[in-house]
Amino acid sequence: MLTSSLFSKRWMIAHMLLGLVCLDPVFSFFSTIHAQESYLFQQVAVFNGLENSGVADVLISDGKIQQIASEIQPDSSTVVIDGTGKTLLPGFIDCHTHVWFESQLRQALVFGVTTELDMMSSPPMASLFRKSQQDGKSDDRADFFSAGAAVTVKNGHGTQFGLPVPTLESAAEAGTFVSTRIREGSDYIKIIYEDGSSYGGRMPCLSKDMLVASIAAAKQNGKLAVAHVSTAEGARLCIENGIDGLVHLFAESEIKDDLVSLAKSKGIFVVPTAAVISNASGKNSTSSFVNDRSINPFLTNENLTNLSKTFPVLPSSKNNWGLLKTNIKRLMEAGVPILAGTDAPNPGTIHGASLHHELRLLVESGLTPTQALAAATGKAARSFQLKDRGRIDVGLRADLILVEGDPTEDISRTGNIVGVWKGGKRVDRDSTRKMIAASKASAAQQPKAEENRMISNFESGKRETEFGAGWTASTDAMMGGNSSVQSKVIDGGADGSGKALQVSGKTRPQQPAFSGVMFSPGKVQMQPGNISSHRSISFWAKGDDEDCEIMFFFQKRGFMPSTKPFKATK
Repeated sequence: MLTSSLFSKRWMIAHMLLGLVCLDPVFSFFSTIHAQESYLFQQVAVFNGLENSGVADVLISDGKIQQIASEIQPDSSTVVIDGTGKTLLPGFIDCHTHVWFESQLRQALVFGVTTELDMMSSPPMASLFRKSQQDGKSDDRADFFSAGAAVTVKNGHGTQFGLPVPTLESAAEAGTFVSTRIREGSDYIKIIYEDGSSYGGRMPCLSKDMLVASIAAAKQNGKLAVAHVSTAEGARLCIENGIDGLVHLFAESEIKDDLVSLAKSKGIFVVPTAAVISNASGKNSTSSFVNDRSINPFLTNENLTNLSKTFPVLPSSKNNWGLLKTNIKRLMEAGVPILAGTDAPNPGTIHGASLHHELRLLVESGLTPTQALAAATGKAARSFQLKDRGRIDVGLRADLILVEGDPTEDISRTGNIVGVWKGGKRVDRDSTRKMIAASKASAAQQPKAEENRMISNFESGKRETEFGAGWTASTDAMMGGNSSVQSKVIDGGADGSGKALQVSGKTRPQQPAFSGVMFSPGKVQMQPGNISSHRSISFWAKGDDEDCEIMFFFQKRGFMPSTKPFKATK
């Protein structure tokens, strides 16, 4: 049943409204960075990235660790920090994320994640992130390394999220496919070997020949090859054919002794992504985590929504949290490097905070707190060949976290953050906390669900809306594109009405490409409004027979979009 027509019976000329409209999340996370200063941490317990190396003084300046000694005399310009009862850690490295917005990298930094290893994103957006990083304009967010587009097949895993992605059609094309990814800037090559069987479904998957050829192409180009797998069979095939690491660990069966030995002999690393795999196994363990008083003040309402979400678990799913824990422990005991990665922002995860959850789950799976910390610092940097970070040593980047207490004894202490430094500059977490508190207070004062409302009928001759923040342009410029859009009220509407909103523009030839208009129901742009009483939205449109799409971002899905394609016919 339709509610009263929110757009009324009016039409829009929709010349070009193409592709996926990717909007930054409604709460635009930011992290202010203090100016470059020298800092001296006095008598602080040091976890050096591999082990607790004892109490020392640590001096940082010019973005690097300058000195570590039993006692260092500061000069007058150095900020002295009392480290008594505190632990200094290298900045965390999240070894499996997906980054779509710069705000996600800012949020990661607030939680002490100074580096994110993205495992699939939009190449144009990844290029923008890399350029700002190379130009020294990324102090306020986590550093970003990325696989760019992953190796997958038509309709295979990775193609279902709305963004157009390149796909591999044959083993013979693997060399060209991988070379193209490297030209786009991929820091490593991710290969998806996923048939959906462990989740109780089926989907197209790379053939063995395509898998082998893709691994070989990555090696020939001097790049690490990492694999998405969810079955023991897929893991074995990847390891036998030279994969450098698995960026998921299977939970559909117990790992066999010979596979453990094979993984050890081949020198691979494993990123279990326990936070997301446990969730996909029917276990969402975020409740105690999100109520942690050291973490909760830095979680937005949108964060809390996504952390509460679970994957739908089909009756035929084979994934089991207990099996995942067993497999993690057996690989760890055999000496296979276990690394920390969250797969954020999948259901039950968010950027930054979920790395702390992942560490707790690794300890629950049998790692010691020290081993879990190394999984997010020294071992992570070593496995991904990041030589300038991941450890506390003279000459390395001053990416640091200072926490209250000793996380080598109690892993939950990682959340008790006293301060975060990236490249020697301190992150202003307090401003972020205050901003989030104000946002939550404002949301609490939002009126209850709106009654049936009209958004616009344009009869005034202006682009006015009856509520919300009005109409604004939305194009792929945020993703490095050059598409354009114009909109204006014109004469002639549907069903004899007087006016309509005309939307026209041009889209660039390469994907992702989009050009259109956006309405925000909150009082300011990108702010949500409570229209939860509605079950439909209606509008009249006509156009030039173009493929168009209406897209909704809403809190219930953690601001992941739902889409509805339509034809704007004459």
